[in-house]
Amino acid sequence: MEELVVKKDFTNIYTKDSPYEYLKEMKRLSYRIPDYTKPLYIQIAQQLVDKLKRPIHIVDLGSSYGINSSLMRYDLSMSELDQFFLRKDTPPTRHDSFEFFKKQDNQNLNFNFYQIDISEPALKFSKDVGLCKNSICVNLESDYQKLPDDFFPIDMVIATGCIGYIGYKAFSNLFELIKK
Repeated sequence: MEELVVKKDFTNIYTKDSPYEYLKEMKRLSYRIPDYTKPLYIQIAQQLVDKLKRPIHIVDLGSSYGINSSLMRYDLSMSELDQFFLRKDTPPTRHDSFEFFKKQDNQNLNFNFYQIDISEPALKFSKDVGLCKNSICVNLESDYQKLPDDFFPIDMVIATGCIGYIGYKAFSNLFELIKK
C-alpha cells in the first residue's frame, strides 16, 4: 500500500503582510517552480499579445504575493526576489518594495495581472506594490459564488504551486464563470 503524503501547511507564513517569511521558507525548501514555469508562461503570453495586438489580462490563481507577476512582468527570478526581500533580518517596507519594482528596467507592460488567492494579506501586498491590476480573495473550491458577475477580463490563466492544493472543482468553477 502506498504511503499518503500530507501537504505542507503554510498558513503561518502565508498570512503575513509581507512575502519575507514566505520567501524565506520557499528558499529553504528550494522551491523554484515559478522560475521553471516562467519561460512557458511568457512564451504563451507573448503569442497572445502578438495575436490580439493589445496588452493581455492574465489571471494568476494562488498568486502568492504576486510572485508570478513579478517574475513575468519584471523579468526577475526567485533568487533576485530573495536578494531583495531577504537581504536583512526584517522585511523591506511596502514603500521600499514598491520602489524596487518601479525601478526595474525590464517592465513588460503588455501583461496585466489579476490575482485570485485565499490570503487577503498576500493579495493586499501585491496590489499595494503594483504587481496586479486587481484581486479577489476567494476559495474557488467552495466560495466561487462570491466572485462578481463582472469578473476580470481573462485572456490567460496561470497557476504554479497552488496546483497541489486546489482541485478540479476550483478550475470547473472558474471555467463556468469564464463561460458567462
